[in-house]
Amino acid sequence: MNELLDQLAAYAPLTNADRRLVEQIMQPLRLPKGALFVEAGKRTDRIGFVTEGLFRVFSVNEQGDELTRYFMAEGQFVVSLDPFNTGKVAERNIEALENSRLLVISKTDVQGLSSQISNWDKIVNAAIERGLLEKMYDRTELIHLDAKSRYLDFLERFDHLSNRIPLKFLASYLGMKQPSLSRIRRELAQI
Repeated sequence: MNELLDQLAAYAPLTNADRRLVEQIMQPLRLPKGALFVEAGKRTDRIGFVTEGLFRVFSVNEQGDELTRYFMAEGQFVVSLDPFNTGKVAERNIEALENSRLLVISKTDVQGLSSQISNWDKIVNAAIERGLLEKMYDRTELIHLDAKSRYLDFLERFDHLSNRIPLKFLASYLGMKQPSLSRIRRELAQI
């Protein structure tokens, strides 16, 4: 809980009373490996903060291939933002890649904190902005790199996750086939 509160306070100050209020509202949730936090085709009204574990956001294309878009690990928020805000059904799944623990808050409680914590809207907006900027980097910067450079960029930014992500999901995220990623990894291991 302290990691979450410290992260929120980094966006805008929280009083001790604010911190206690957030602590009272956040609910712990355990998800086993393979469980979905958000399921495509269904509505979602919750945000999770990962305290332990690893998640991936993915969609399934017309051919039935899973396309991994993002990964989230400890210290990050897990949410399908558009469905959360609009009430529409989710277009992507969010799956636990490991046995995971989260602190979860409902949309109703997020809105309720807005009237109880003076900096709450500023905190929420800053957290959303940070998440969106990270996702934009992933999708816009990586597209200009060749396969090997995409993998090296991933290692530079997320080396702490590289051994936790199954190779097929990492390859999908990097926009390549698993054999290509295996070849790149072998080449790099020989250097």
